[in-house]
Amino acid sequence: MSKDLTNSAIDRQNILNNPYALVEIEKAAGIQGIPFEDKTVLLKEQVAAFSK
Repeated sequence: MSKDLTNSAIDRQNILNNPYALVEIEKAAGIQGIPFEDKTVLLKEQVAAFSK
């Protein structure tokens, strides 16, 4: 059974807690996060612009 990220909060959180996955998502989606306190963050405006 494949994982469905639209229905599983745990699976989504696991991806968001995986630094390697986040780097690959940034590359694939063409978005650049902002380094902040040893983490990469996105502004609400960046997410909104991406979802358009």
